[in-house]
Amino acid sequence: NDVLVPTGYQILVEYLYAHPEVGILGPKLINPENKIVGAGVTSASTYHTVQGWLQPNGPNVFANIEEVVYVGGSALFMSREMLDDFYEKDGFYFDPQLDFYFEDFELAVRAKKLGYKVLYCPLTTLVHHHEASLASCPPGGVGSREWRNEQHEKGKRYFQSKYPELSI
Repeated sequence: NDVLVPTGYQILVEYLYAHPEVGILGPKLINPENKIVGAGVTSASTYHTVQGWLQPNGPNVFANIEEVVYVGGSALFMSREMLDDFYEKDGFYFDPQLDFYFEDFELAVRAKKLGYKVLYCPLTTLVHHHEASLASCPPGGVGSREWRNEQHEKGKRYFQSKYPELSI
């Protein structure tokens, strides 16, 4: 409920069909103030580095398609073939232990292990109201900042135990 999807998203679906080597594709994400909140994650060590975080958006800003570590889970497109490969190999599409946070990173790791590419693809731009749902959550309740922080730490511990070779 935090992302506005324009009609231009179809170009990303078409890109996936035209490039079977791509498993995951993420669009450029901006906030309502036209600042970047998603242009692919380029580093996953210690702190996850989202390219261009809160930089002003423009036509030539993060305008190139590129391979990234992962794209944010608020808006990502996945190939059906990759999802079928996940299910065949693991018995699930999404890791059931990751219900909130790190699921996007985990999907990218699995995609790459199966030989798929993960791309940031600014052929369209979506508006993401980053953390907009926090405003309606009671303090300490499900969805609150406190709850999200707990979920983040839980997801991080699980991810680190599943992929100890990755430093995060």
